[in-house]
This record gives sequence, structure tokens and C-alpha cells, in this order.
Amino acid sequence: MASVNNYEISNVVEEQVQNFFSKLDKDDNGVLTYKECINYWRSQGVQDPEYITNVIFFQYDKNRTKTISESEFRHEVARLRKAIAYYQIRQLNLATFLSKFDKNYDAKITLDELENEFNRVGYQDPKGVARCVFYTLDKNKDGSVTMDEISNHFKRIDEISMGTSEPQQ
Repeated sequence: MASVNNYEISNVVEEQVQNFFSKLDKDDNGVLTYKECINYWRSQGVQDPEYITNVIFFQYDKNRTKTISESEFRHEVARLRKAIAYYQIRQLNLATFLSKFDKNYDAKITLDELENEFNRVGYQDPKGVARCVFYTLDKNKDGSVTMDEISNHFKRIDEISMGTSEPQQ
């Protein structure tokens, strides 16, 4: 079994963070604005750039200034993957989500079913994305995700991003 070098992992993470942040921070001032974020997602062809921007700013803009400093971003970098995964799932249309992933038609999604679908559509890290999504959605920890769990989760994100609810602590 190969050993994992924490220094190498840190370097890879640092490189990815810097690369991603620099793509969004168009004026290269070390601060990402709400407008820069929306413009980036729009340039990438995202259908609802405001939604993904709201999710990102909810995760990273801890002082609610509508800007994200590079240090705020670095501090919360692991959550970015969740935000992107949430958006990807939301984009699939919740009405068809369960049928896309539920390969045995039991009205539930298992971790394996989720991972297999992310693998099928070509995600670079289908296991990582599937785990991130699955453990976020499986609120009752029964090893499967139901449509109710999915709907409740996205309803909560939409309420928070629209400012109609406060995040749970």
C-alpha cells in the first residue's frame, strides 16, 4: 500500500485553490466579488449562475460582505466541492433525480448507485463526489437517500440563499 505524503497533498490542494481562485478573481486583487463569481459561472455556460454564486457566498463569505478574500476561501475550500455537487444535482431536475440514480427502482438511492451514476457521466472523482453528496443528503443515516430527503435539503438551501431562513448552527 502506497504511503500518503501530507506535504505533497498540501501542495496539490494549494495549487488547485490558487488556480481556481485566480480564475474567478479577474482583477487579481485577492478578493472575489459577487459579480466576478456570477460572471465566471456565466462564462462557463452555467444555466443559473446566481444560484451557484449564492451557494458559494453562503459557504465562504462568513462576514457577509458580498466579497470573499483568498484567506476566507482557503479556510473553507473543502466545502466548494459540496457546492458544485449540489448545483449539479439540482440541475438534474429533482423530479427525475431519483429515477436517474435509483437503478433497482426501490425509490431510494444508495451510495453505490450514486457513485455509479457520477462515474457513468464522467466525473473525475465519482467516489468523492458521491460520498460528499450522499452523506449530506442521508439525514437519517439509514444508508439510503429518499426523494423527501433530497427535496428537504434543496428547499433549505433555496430558503437560505434567498434570505428567507437562517442557516442552522
